[in-house]
Amino acid sequence: MLESLYLNDNQLVGEIPSSIGDLLSLLVCNVSNNKLIGTVPDTTTFRKMDLTNFAGNNGLCRVGTNHCHPSLTSSHHEKPMKDGLSREKIVSIVSGV
Repeated sequence: MLESLYLNDNQLVGEIPSSIGDLLSLLVCNVSNNKLIGTVPDTTTFRKMDLTNFAGNNGLCRVGTNHCHPSLTSSHHEKPMKDGLSREKIVSIVSGV
């Protein structure tokens, strides 16, 4: 059962996969200080988390806050993550854990 996922300070780019927010046992998902864009998935799991877990991502916004930058989040194509990891690989890794 995955309860903590720390991906902060890794220069990750792209969007947060919504499937991470579906992990009901997840208590902490820290993705701060990366280069993430888009909207934090609006799931129960992510809604329970403190905003500091998402800080330092200029293109990232959270539903219901004033920290949204719509011009940065619309219609971006998926980008590779650091070291060539794609979003699907991260989801596979997290799902496997």
